[in-house]
Amino acid sequence: MAGRKSSRSDRIRRGASLHYLTTSEIHPNPENPRIIFRGYELQELADSIQDHGVQVPISVFKSRRGYTLIDGERRWRACQLINRDEIPAIIYPEPKPIQNIVYMFNIHRFRKDWDPLPTAMKLEELKTMLEKESAHPVTERELAALTGMSRGAIRRCNLIMEIPKRQRDEILRELEKPEPERRITTDLFIECQRAVRTIDTYLPNLSSMKTALRNSLISKYKRGVVVNVVHMRMVAKITRATQKGVPKRTVERALVDLINDPDLDIEAAYARVAWVYEIRTITTQVRTLRNLIDSLGAKNDKLDAATRSDLKALATEIRVLLGS
Repeated sequence: MAGRKSSRSDRIRRGASLHYLTTSEIHPNPENPRIIFRGYELQELADSIQDHGVQVPISVFKSRRGYTLIDGERRWRACQLINRDEIPAIIYPEPKPIQNIVYMFNIHRFRKDWDPLPTAMKLEELKTMLEKESAHPVTERELAALTGMSRGAIRRCNLIMEIPKRQRDEILRELEKPEPERRITTDLFIECQRAVRTIDTYLPNLSSMKTALRNSLISKYKRGVVVNVVHMRMVAKITRATQKGVPKRTVERALVDLINDPDLDIEAAYARVAWVYEIRTITTQVRTLRNLIDSLGAKNDKLDAATRSDLKALATEIRVLLGS
């Protein structure tokens, strides 16, 4: 696959030349995974161009309407903001549709990172095009080789695409805002999606409640009942508790209450099953302590007074815990 990627890039680069084009004859590339262009960021770039000019030429190919962008849409938009008529551009031969997307993935990954959701949407489109062309499923390894993305990043994109369209649209609207003003983020939905997916594995009989649970968790985050995105991970621990010794009925009740009780936060629901994880922690620590005590052997006379006092207090608490 590595050779395939290189040959595609070479075919696009062949015959490239530098020109000065009018900004009005240039058009955005509909395949660009970057679809969010925040006004304040463009203004900063426009101010820089006003002072120093365009330092790096944009990349385009000749199309029926004029020229279509491959790279440099932010620079082009910034030039339009300050009514700059011309912009330096390297003109490449027109790529085929798949070449167009692959080339843009590879050239843009060295720039400022794309927002995760638009990237996932474009990756899904690329995957569909490749599978239609080759008539066989495209693997993570193949997508990684073509786009330069890690396989972990590709799996994250796949997870993002499981987010319902209505909520993806909400994220896109939020991305238009300056970063400090954004409350609804892709990470919020990813954490929530990971949490509710565990129901399929551990409580498949409750799979039909996933949508209601996801909507409830998102609503609670918006209202401040859930105060931290990371708390979504406790939902997965609640679900997995059935495999650790918590009665299934207790776990199901906690999940149902998270849906139906608008004021029940995740921490309170998790507290109902937390004991099973605390016992596992105690078990691990007890084994570690026993190993340490065994390693002392005949050196127990080396223990100082404070350590002896702590061990005696611990022994007393253990006897109370065991009822002896």
